[in-house]
Amino acid sequence: MLLKTGEITDLELQKPFVLVPSIKLSTGKSERPCKYIADFVFKKDGVVVVEDVKGMRTGSIYALFVIKRKLMKFIHNIEIIET
Repeated sequence: MLLKTGEITDLELQKPFVLVPSIKLSTGKSERPCKYIADFVFKKDGVVVVEDVKGMRTGSIYALFVIKRKLMKFIHNIEIIET
C-alpha cells in the first residue's frame, strides 16, 4: 500500500547484505561469506530503510540476529527496524 501511494520507493524483498566476505583459511579451504538477509528494504524520504519482521525475541536465533544487527550498523551504517 505504501508503495502504491508513493510513501516509499525501491521496495526489495529478501535482500542480502554481506557482513563478512569469504575468507581463505591457512588450510587452503574457504569460508563462505556471512550475510544478513533483510525482509524488506525500501527508501522513505530518500533514506534507505531495512525492516525485519520478528516473532519471538528469545533464543539463539534472536541472539544471532542481534550480532548481525550490530554488524549492519558498523559495516553499512544501516539500522534495522524490527517489527
